[in-house]
Amino acid sequence: MSYHLFDCGSKTIRCPNCSKYIHRANYTYHVDNQCIDFDEDDIQTDNEEESIPCEVCDKQIRFSSYDNHLV
Repeated sequence: MSYHLFDCGSKTIRCPNCSKYIHRANYTYHVDNQCIDFDEDDIQTDNEEESIPCEVCDKQIRFSSYDNHLV
């Protein structure tokens, strides 16, 4: 069974939303998460958080801390 899952999961399907070829094993997750690309280096983990530039001081501020930074 593990051979079958590996063999079938490594085949690709073209995503109808973004037109990229996605491994069948990741297809449902890809589509359900707005066409997330597992091959991109900028996929964030739970320990990483997106930073955005402050409109006032131009420092990079964590998104979740931005409102507190402006106070």
